[in-house]
Amino acid sequence: MSGADRKLKTENYDAARPRWIVAARVVADHEDVNAVQVQFAGGGETRAGAGLIRARKLSFYLGHVAAGLSVHELANLSKATRKTIREHIQAVEDERDDGSPLAVELDALTAEIQLILARKDYVAQRRAVTLALAADQGVGGMGAPEPLPPLARAALDPALDRLLATWHAADTARAAWAALCAAGEAALLITHDDAAGAAVSLVTDLREAS
Repeated sequence: MSGADRKLKTENYDAARPRWIVAARVVADHEDVNAVQVQFAGGGETRAGAGLIRARKLSFYLGHVAAGLSVHELANLSKATRKTIREHIQAVEDERDDGSPLAVELDALTAEIQLILARKDYVAQRRAVTLALAADQGVGGMGAPEPLPPLARAALDPALDRLLATWHAADTARAAWAALCAAGEAALLITHDDAAGAAVSLVTDLREAS
């Protein structure tokens, strides 16, 4: 890594790394390639197949757009150069055309990544609140903490609001992608499992069939 791609501070790296892992794994599942090879795109292999190359392009684009990571952060996390990352992002932007299959595909992947990130943020905030309540009540001698407010009070919980909003966006994006699959315009269908998180199921390889 060159001086221009200097290392992130530890705290910045630790904050950015989970977001990159989510983006890389969603794309790797979608393209049916090895997630580690997507995550560490600067691995130095002499030959990468077309699927892996496409996955890396999509992962850099979505890491930037969906996960909110800067090119500098992506360079540190993936070990690829900033020049390569910019070229990959630009290639996807040049290929994308509103209403095209690629645009629908990217929308679905973006929604899935943002849903996973929103859920992780919500869980982290709920855990922090639980620990804070336990600490406060422990100091006051009140015993076990009271239950957290019910999920119905979403308006009082910005983290839950964001989670519900991204969930709705993901449902909408999945429906559009499923319609493309049914019409023969795409080969993969993004699905969601509450326990396992994002998953991508092979419906049928319509592109080969055609």
